[in-house]
Formats: sequence, C-alpha cells, structure tokens
Amino acid sequence: MRSGDRGHDAVPMKRSSVRYWILGGWFGVIVVYQIWAWTHGLTPRQSAISLVDEMRSSRWGPLLFIGAELIRPLLLLSAAMLTIGAAFLYGPVFGLLLVVIATNASALIAYSVGRLFRHGGPHPDQGDTRIARYRSRLQSRSFETIATLRLIFMPYDLVSYACGIARVRPLVFFAATALGSLPGTITFVMFGASLERLTDATPTISWPLALGSAGMLAVTLTIAHTLHRRERSRTIG
Repeated sequence: MRSGDRGHDAVPMKRSSVRYWILGGWFGVIVVYQIWAWTHGLTPRQSAISLVDEMRSSRWGPLLFIGAELIRPLLLLSAAMLTIGAAFLYGPVFGLLLVVIATNASALIAYSVGRLFRHGGPHPDQGDTRIARYRSRLQSRSFETIATLRLIFMPYDLVSYACGIARVRPLVFFAATALGSLPGTITFVMFGASLERLTDATPTISWPLALGSAGMLAVTLTIAHTLHRRERSRTIG
C-alpha cells in the first residue's frame, strides 16, 4: 500500500475517533448533571423553577436564560419549561423575543451536533423502514417536513439532531424551524405570561392570556392538520 493511501485511510479513522470522543464527553456531561440533580433532589420541573428564581434575582437574567437554552439540548432538558419560565418573568412581548432568539440558536446547536455524526449512520435504504422513510422525507421535502414536525410539537431537540444526521441544508433547516416553531412558541409564551404566580402550589392565572394561548394552540394544530392532509394527498396522488 502506498503511503498516500495510508494517509487517506487515516483521515476517516481520525474523524471517527473525534466523533467518539465528543459523544463520550456529551454522555459524561449528561451523567454529571443527572447525578447533581439527583443528589440535590431536583426534578426537571424543580430545576426549571430554580433557574427561573436565578433569572429573577439577577440583572443578567435574560442572558442567563439564553445561556441555559444554548446548553439545554446537550442536557436533554425540556424546552417548554424554560419557555414558560421566561414568559412568566418577562411578559408576552420581551419574553417572546428572548425565546425566539434562544430556541432557534439552541436548535442550530443540536443540528450541528447531529452533523458531526452524519457519516456514521445507516444508508437511507437500510435498516428500519420507518426510519428510512422519514429520513428520505427529510432529504427530499426538507422544508415542509421540518415545518410540520415543529407544528405538531414533535420533540424539539430530536428533530434538530435528526435533521443534522440527515444532512438537511442549514438554511432550509433554520428557515423551517423558525417558521414552523413560531406558532407553538407563541402558544407557550402566552401561557407562561398568563401565570401570575409560579410555585409548587396551584398557580394564579390571567385568563385572557390563557384563553389566547388555547386559541393559538388550536390554530397551530389546525395548520399542522391541513399540511399533513395536503402531504398525504400529494403522496397518494
């Protein structure tokens, strides 16, 4: 074997080694966080409430929220809980602005992590047929598929990781995520802003905002249902 061939073969092996190190570090971070939460007796909901208290007491609260959103996909924490907490603290307008910026940035981080492992997955025609079908849809009709998945509240980070692994184009992923997740983001922000008190007890609710949130949820699901029916008719046709 020529030395040039050996050097060429070493490049994929080096990339694979880097991916394994990143995956191991990521798993380690998750384990350390879960151990910390367990030793402090914190459930995911209690962790979110503690973070909200930190945001409320700090002058850097908005930046703290954005930072928490950026690392949230790596810890597999709930996006909905942080969104509700930010809306509770900062209201429907500023809260919405913060959430839109932070959630789209966190989606790009999860997408980028997925791209690190895009070479190690199975070919779209191999393995589980359902996975292959969804991967094929992500690649052939990326924008419509991602927007629909965001509208029907599929797990936020799972969709981002899958899009990175499936090699969806970055601009298409960002545009579909920003547009498709906006109605759901407004729904959660309005609900969070409707909470007048956030404790372990039953919260006090501002009913106009809560009803607005319910109405926005109905609109979101209607749009998702319409897109899904159109896609099915297009597939059958």
